[in-house]
Amino acid sequence: ETAFAGPPSNVEENRCFLEDDFDRWGWTNNITVQSEEAYVLPLWAGAAQCDTGKGNLVGSVSITYFNNEVDVVYNLDEGYSMTEAHVNIGCEKYPTGPGGEITVAPGQYNFNAGALDHISNYSLLDVPVINVNPAQGIWVIAHAVVCENVCVQCMDHPDVEQDGSGTTVDCGNQVIGDPNNDVSLEWNLPFTTYPVPFDSYVNVAYQYDYDTDISIQVFDVKGMLIQEVSTYYQKGTPGVTKLDLSAVENQMLFIKVITDRGVGMKKVIASNYRERP
Repeated sequence: ETAFAGPPSNVEENRCFLEDDFDRWGWTNNITVQSEEAYVLPLWAGAAQCDTGKGNLVGSVSITYFNNEVDVVYNLDEGYSMTEAHVNIGCEKYPTGPGGEITVAPGQYNFNAGALDHISNYSLLDVPVINVNPAQGIWVIAHAVVCENVCVQCMDHPDVEQDGSGTTVDCGNQVIGDPNNDVSLEWNLPFTTYPVPFDSYVNVAYQYDYDTDISIQVFDVKGMLIQEVSTYYQKGTPGVTKLDLSAVENQMLFIKVITDRGVGMKKVIASNYRERP
């Protein structure tokens, strides 16, 4: 079954293909911050209409963007394997086809693993990216064809590792924001959270120089949306939204703030949070 790495995770934005008028589901994922810490996205199979409630969580895809290189690592959950992997790493949300049109067809992605023999782990390593505008960053689409293991023959196949250093992604012509709009999107939208760490409640504070609708979303480490609050903000005024997270404490969470002109993401940790062994 078709699978894509997608929301919500802790990347700056997950964009469903259907939002951009394609006729198939899947997500393209925006990353702006270079870090040694990997972004971990859930791998969803059969999530038609980008509805994860209709799909199955079959594994995860870890994306590391650091020192101007990108690593993409698939890890399938026990009981699942993969027979195809296609990855697109680019400066824009989507790749272009032979005729210059934008496309989401996996065959047009810039990294194709070919046929895979029911493997559980696939790694694409050391893909160089240059001339990246830090405000817009890079976009990654991770596609797979997965199946559920029902026989011994489908299990214990060697992992596959692909060296991506031979293909350079050059973002030198990257366009900021909507070319039909003179307002650019801000991918590191500023806001603050307090207290840190939190105990039951978190305050999200923000102040912008424009009127906007604001959506504040809270995700768990598996990328599931657990709370969303929407409000209207008047420019120039200090804004604070108080979130009641008492029902989901004792864990690490991600808070995402979305305005008409930008997106920001921060990690918050409960005061009694403990890493699992």
